This record gives sequence, C-alpha cells and structure tokens, in this order.
Amino acid sequence: MADQERIFQEYFQLSNPERDRAKGLGLALQSCVDWRACSDAAFCCDPYRGGVSCFAVELPAAVAVPMRSDTDNLPMSTSGGLILVVDDERAIREAMQALLMDWGYEVITARSGAEMVSNIANCPVRPSAIICDYRLPGDENGIDVIRMLQSEYNEELPAMLITGDTAADRLIEAKASGLLLLHKPVPNAKLRAAIGSLTAPSSPFDDNIEDG
Repeated sequence: MADQERIFQEYFQLSNPERDRAKGLGLALQSCVDWRACSDAAFCCDPYRGGVSCFAVELPAAVAVPMRSDTDNLPMSTSGGLILVVDDERAIREAMQALLMDWGYEVITARSGAEMVSNIANCPVRPSAIICDYRLPGDENGIDVIRMLQSEYNEELPAMLITGDTAADRLIEAKASGLLLLHKPVPNAKLRAAIGSLTAPSSPFDDNIEDG
C-alpha cells in the first residue's frame, strides 16, 4: 500500500480531496499512534488485502482516576462580551456556543456570512470577537466573512480563523491574512487563551498562540 505511512499523519485521508467532513477528519489513525507512544498499547496493521485493511489496538486495563478538564485551573471570564461564531457544521457551532457560554460570553452562531449578517441585524451589542471556520460552503471562506462582518460594524473587530485544512496554498492564504490562525482540533485552554489575547484592551494578540 503506497500510502501506508501517510495515513497515520494528522488529517490525511485517501479519496477525500474535497475534505468532506461527513467522511471523517483523518485523525483516528494518528490518535492510535499517540496512544501507542504514551501507553503500553499494542498496535498492528494488516495491510490492504482484497479491498479491506485491518487495524487493531490492544490497551492494558486502566485504573479509574478522577476526570480533569484542561481548563480546571483557568479563571472564569469576568469581562464577558459577545462572540460571533461562524462554522458550517451544526455540531461544532453548538459545542462552541455551549463552551463559550460556560466561560461567561454571549454567543451568536451562523453557518455562513450571510446568515450571520441576518442574525446580528437587530443586535445592538458590539461583538468582542469573531471566530470563523476557514472553509465554508461554496466559494465562501473565513477571511472574506470576517472582513465582511468587520465592514458591517465599520471597525476592525478582533477575529480568528480556525481550520482543519492542510492544503499548503490555503494555509499560506490564511496566514497571509494577518488573522490569528488556530488548527483543529483546538484544545480548550488554547482557544481560551486566544480569545483572552484578542479581547485584551489595547493589546494585540500574542503571536506565540498561533500554531503551525
């Protein structure tokens, strides 16, 4: 199998050039590699035979330990504010809304730029930040949506792009925009730090937050 090594890389998928998320994100096999590296897990791969490849992970019995969130030691937001979230996946919008509200923010979500413009039409509150997925339906992308929303308020609102895209040309375009860029999956602590940096009074975002 020519791509046997590459399939264990983050986000790499065979026969999914359009990055259709309904076909997965390309993280399962990479996660197996991580499990093997940090535990006594046994991992084996039966190469492509007759149209099927078989992967198996054997994990040692675990001892139950108390669950801990990666944000347990972070202070809750005291400033609050309104955050606009644009993502074409409903599950991501709902999860992001629940998380941000738990941190003390008001949230308006939408699946596209046009839908967000409609959703904020009667909202008198100036957003504290915009969080936008880079790849959106059709020819729309997060950079254009952020610029459009900023023009709606006639102000360069703090904004960040979040992407699971690995195409080199798209990543170059995203970084060239000058917007803060985070790569999926984004740990809660990293997202929270990015929002705090973006919304800090008279303080530009910290370049060290950017990954990739």
